[in-house]
Amino acid sequence: MNYADQEAYMRECLSLAAQAIGDTSPNPLVGAVIIKNDKIIGKGYHHKSGEPHAEVEAINNCNESVEGATLFCNLEPCCHTNKKTPPCAQFLVEKKIAEVYIGMLDPNPAVAGSGVELLKSQGIKVHVGILEDQARELNKVFIKNMASSLPYVHVKWAQSLNGVFASYPDQDRLMLSNNDSLVYGHKLRKKYDAIMIGRETLNLDNPRLNIRYVDNQSMKNPLKVIIGDYEMMNKESTLLKSERAMTVIVTSSKYEKLIHDNVLFSDAQSIKEIFQALKTKFGIQSLLIEGGMKLINSVLSENLADEISVLVSPEIKQGKVFKLEQNLNQYKAQSKTLGNNVVFEYRKI
Repeated sequence: MNYADQEAYMRECLSLAAQAIGDTSPNPLVGAVIIKNDKIIGKGYHHKSGEPHAEVEAINNCNESVEGATLFCNLEPCCHTNKKTPPCAQFLVEKKIAEVYIGMLDPNPAVAGSGVELLKSQGIKVHVGILEDQARELNKVFIKNMASSLPYVHVKWAQSLNGVFASYPDQDRLMLSNNDSLVYGHKLRKKYDAIMIGRETLNLDNPRLNIRYVDNQSMKNPLKVIIGDYEMMNKESTLLKSERAMTVIVTSSKYEKLIHDNVLFSDAQSIKEIFQALKTKFGIQSLLIEGGMKLINSVLSENLADEISVLVSPEIKQGKVFKLEQNLNQYKAQSKTLGNNVVFEYRKI
């Protein structure tokens, strides 16, 4: 098989896997394609945690025997048993797959090359590294979580052309986003396990932090996280009244007698410690920050953002100019237009 065909089949795997963005946590995004006699006879992807893995779904979707066939998948087939579904590598052996092309090795220490070794030991030809950069980009959240005690963190804010922040206490609410920007923001929400705001944003905006404007067939409803002084939070706000079951409060331990569910009591001065605790207690693998200037600067000052999105409106506004308290030299930047707005996207180098 020539390399152009290998890349084409791997792109199909990546495209399939991407259909489940935001739905598979804490599992990775994986797509698989089965080739026999130079044609695709089956394809599939992992839809959500606890459901069949991509390799299994692809094989089950075949209308003919897969014996002697070639399988493409963007992530190394798993081989560990301490999980909700059976190991895929052994399943491929049992189905007599002859050859496997893999985008990248699984960064999970329980796998980390063991799946490849199992396949090879059973006489299956294995090729690793097809479109590896693209495979790593797709599973950047999973890779981070396998290597760190911290969740993957994405910071987003909107501002006017002259730097006035989109929302700030004691100012009129500024609506800087057009429809394209709203779609962009809600696509981000769908990608992440949780959305964090501060107490001031809660009181000023009374946000719902749900997913609208984009297709959400899985009916995903991200966890909401509010950080700040509980006594000063608006108890009649949507998130503390009708959305309480899906809202986590991060506040001082002095309120332990007042709140009893979905709460993280922390007196930590470091936002890093709070992020680690959110991951440990609530399983938050990825976090979108939509708070105000104080929260955003605290995250950036500790160098905790893996990605940053800044939406800029062409308008000139009066109000509080957002002062970034640290530079972004450690990030690679790119930009794109969203209607009459521009979004600047920064990725940690």
